[in-house]
Amino acid sequence: MVNFEQYKLKLTSASQKDVDKLPTNVKIEILTRHFSKLKLNPREYSERLHGELKGFYSYHFGHHPEYRILFTVISNEVVILMIAKRENFYKDAYRRLL
Repeated sequence: MVNFEQYKLKLTSASQKDVDKLPTNVKIEILTRHFSKLKLNPREYSERLHGELKGFYSYHFGHHPEYRILFTVISNEVVILMIAKRENFYKDAYRRLL
C-alpha cells in the first residue's frame, strides 16, 4: 500500500492537553478526519494567519460549536500548537504564543 502522507504530525504538550479536554466525538473526528488532511497538505486546507500570528495557520472544522486548530509547518512536520472552540480562539492563541 502506498503512503501518501507527506508531513509528520507533532502535538505540543499544551495542544495534547487541549485534545484531552475535548468531547469524545470531537476527538474521534479530529483523529480520523482532520489530522489526516493536515498530514496530506496542511496549507491547502487551512488559512494563513497574518499580523502578530504571521507564520501560523488556522484549520477550521465543526458547526455549533466550531473549532480551530492552530499550527505551523517546519520542514516536513506539522506542529499543532492549539485546538479550541472558535470563540476567543485568536485571543487565546496570542496569549499562548506571545
